[in-house]
Amino acid sequence: MAKWKSGRVDRMRVKGSKDSYRLTEKLPGGATCQSCGSTVQEGRWTWTVPAEGAASATCPACRRVADDYPAGYLMLEGSFFGENRGEIMNLVRNVAKAEKSEHPMERIMAIRKDGETTLITTTGVHIARRLGDSLKRSYRGDLKVNYEDGEKRIRVSWCR
Repeated sequence: MAKWKSGRVDRMRVKGSKDSYRLTEKLPGGATCQSCGSTVQEGRWTWTVPAEGAASATCPACRRVADDYPAGYLMLEGSFFGENRGEIMNLVRNVAKAEKSEHPMERIMAIRKDGETTLITTTGVHIARRLGDSLKRSYRGDLKVNYEDGEKRIRVSWCR
């Protein structure tokens, strides 16, 4: 009886689509980020207690913040947003807090207000998408999502 490989084999590999912020190899014995305190064990960053004698490293999210190189952009705009900015930003912060507690590499990098619009930059594509989906679900409005660089970057726009 033949064994089948698990996973998809029909995906096309795109040249130059390597994410320079992902670890290429597992750190021996785990490591702890010196900036945020997250730990990597068996190739995954978590909020677990570091192992005894864990090496020191910088996690991909902290490297993105230091380099000011976001993976996600969320643009908030519209008259409804302007009138309800405080309430909407509370929702954004609560969703971001929940996402960060489960996934240490998904964080808000910066929130920049420019007149009637607000730009939120994130360390990962998933948090930007989750924030946009939460806004759409809670307040309706118009949500646009655009993946770039072979799904390594995302631009989300919400307007109401």
